[in-house]
Amino acid sequence: MNTLHFIPNFNASRMDFDEVLDAASNHIKSLPEIKQRLLKEDLENGLANLTSNDQLYMYLSAYGDIHRQKLMMAYDKIPNKVWHEGKLAVIDYGCGQCVAEMVLSDFMKRHYIDNDKIGEFIMIEPSRASISQGIKYLQAFFDDCDITTFNDTAGKVTSDSLRTNAQTVIHIFSNVLDMPEFDREHIAEILNQDMSRNHILVCVSPFYQENGRGALMDSFGKMTHGMRCEYKFEKHTDDWKKPFSCQIRIFVSGYY
Repeated sequence: MNTLHFIPNFNASRMDFDEVLDAASNHIKSLPEIKQRLLKEDLENGLANLTSNDQLYMYLSAYGDIHRQKLMMAYDKIPNKVWHEGKLAVIDYGCGQCVAEMVLSDFMKRHYIDNDKIGEFIMIEPSRASISQGIKYLQAFFDDCDITTFNDTAGKVTSDSLRTNAQTVIHIFSNVLDMPEFDREHIAEILNQDMSRNHILVCVSPFYQENGRGALMDSFGKMTHGMRCEYKFEKHTDDWKKPFSCQIRIFVSGYY
């Protein structure tokens, strides 16, 4: 079994995602070129179940900034009133190394939102290596919060598993809703059982053909009751100057 080593010498009060990306990139650059190439192949275009330190660092080096750009666009469309009311909870349905949470911390700093606004995290991830490293990052970025982890697929969690103390919950679906195997029906059923809370669904993924994987995000939204689409964005690589495609939906409960 690989021992997971957290990148050292981070100070939570000044930490940002650039530091994590730089450390990962420098580690990868220190490896022989042939190993770098093999590691990139191991990622299977970002879909592989990561098991080693080197794979974790290669993932961040290869895809971290792309994820950041998409997530920042999505977070900017969360209704502003969310940040001016009570404590929040975050549930991530495929958290990996907690990239979405690190980017969320940067977003909050950029908008002068106190870091302790989020009091609770529920992290779901089938890769043991990814979630083990991710929780260490999460604890460094948010040093005063409750963290619950499930080393499993989202389809295995229950409504009791996802119960929080917060009245408003931000649900993060980053690069999962476009995957045919993701159990959208199960998660939608859980959400539909708890409409007494305020729910914000932040959905981000690559953009595929609209009648295939590209339709899965909207299909998920239609499964939820009492939700509306607050924001919709989609670009193929040919539609803009960025070297990646992007699909974003923000679904919100009626309260917002």
